[in-house]
Amino acid sequence: NFLKILVMIFLLQTKSLYASEDNLYKFLWLDPDKKVYVLQKKLFPKKMHVFFDIGGLYRFSNPFQTTFAPFGNIDFFFTEQLGISLLGGYYFNKDNNAFDGVKNKISQINQTATPNGGGTTVTTFKNLLPYLINFKYEVGGMVLFSPFYGKINTFNQIVYFDLYFGLGASWVAAQSNYDAIINDTAGDKTSQMKDVNFVAVNAKVGLRFYISKHVNFCVDYIHRGYMEKLITEDKIEKKGIYYESDIVAKFGISF
Repeated sequence: NFLKILVMIFLLQTKSLYASEDNLYKFLWLDPDKKVYVLQKKLFPKKMHVFFDIGGLYRFSNPFQTTFAPFGNIDFFFTEQLGISLLGGYYFNKDNNAFDGVKNKISQINQTATPNGGGTTVTTFKNLLPYLINFKYEVGGMVLFSPFYGKINTFNQIVYFDLYFGLGASWVAAQSNYDAIINDTAGDKTSQMKDVNFVAVNAKVGLRFYISKHVNFCVDYIHRGYMEKLITEDKIEKKGIYYESDIVAKFGISF
């Protein structure tokens, strides 16, 4: 009983103890900013901000051409989710192995001797090129919708990103060898390509990674559809839908 009384006296005389912040386990050691960010408080807000992006485009949908383009856009967001974009690019097209293969095959057919009484070669096809529609440049716009954002937690740092979608249209200046193929016109590629213009409908999905408050890096996938002339056996002029797919990598600044 005496021991119990001593313990009670000791407890009554002891002052309240408070743990300092240093004694708490630092669960936030993964975040160098030492802050907790919730959906209502973004580290990189987009509302009323402008983004300038410039980079390179690679087209992987053209079977006969290797296509690259310097490509850029200017984006402005009215809210955290909704914005508009102005875009443009200048295209460079180069013949690929498939193009050379078709050209060489048709050349071999033309060199085949056919019976004509004299044993001389009869040209079957004057045109040695497959059908091409090559973009030269484009300007256009999109409506942007950015519903998701998040962060990737690495061992050394946290990378913040936005996921966005775009839908819009662009005016395209291009070149086509449609007339040369229909009329079986001889000549090299440069002489056969003629200017054409059309409107393309564009849709994209992209990710914007924030390097710092004003610098970021973007990757976009853009899918396009447009109407142009078809090559038909009856040579009656008809139009059909063509599709192109592009990957764009860009660095950007924002303010």
